[in-house]
Amino acid sequence: MKYIKSILLMAVLVFGVVAARCEAATIAIVPLVNAVEFNTKGDEQVPNAIFYNEAMGILKKSPGYVLVDNARLRHAVEEELTFGKLPTKEQMLKVSKRSKVDILVAAMLTNYGRKPVQKSVHETNMQMDVKAKVVTYNRLTGKFESRNYVDDRIYDATLESRFDLVQESWGRLVRRMFSNIAKVKER
Repeated sequence: MKYIKSILLMAVLVFGVVAARCEAATIAIVPLVNAVEFNTKGDEQVPNAIFYNEAMGILKKSPGYVLVDNARLRHAVEEELTFGKLPTKEQMLKVSKRSKVDILVAAMLTNYGRKPVQKSVHETNMQMDVKAKVVTYNRLTGKFESRNYVDDRIYDATLESRFDLVQESWGRLVRRMFSNIAKVKER
């Protein structure tokens, strides 16, 4: 009986130490910066909604992250970041310290559309023109990264009437962005 109590006590102590070290990293997403001219406010809200929905979907599936959105973060973003510009490393560092967030992600949508490509005299294809820049700052490692995401696939123009392929392309790019971010912590 004495040995069982000792073993249980050791197990509780070991579990407590392991649980304390397996703390989740806090991650915050700075509002998407649109460097694209949209026709209406509704058109502008679609890429923003896709950005947040896809980001939250990936981060909820990835263990080890706690998504943060609180008054302290919003205040730090308003104070330190310039509206309409992608933040620098120094700005990200200041926001991360003030808001006490481990990983900070900011993205700028630079192109959002499609353009025609002449396949032959009688046929026209379409080419995606969806581009984004993403910067991340990890306070745990002190690492600042900048990446470009591009979708310039060519597809059959007849698909235009059935699907909004630009929205699907943007969603795919956002999933790729946040999958890369989720993999960084695992390394």
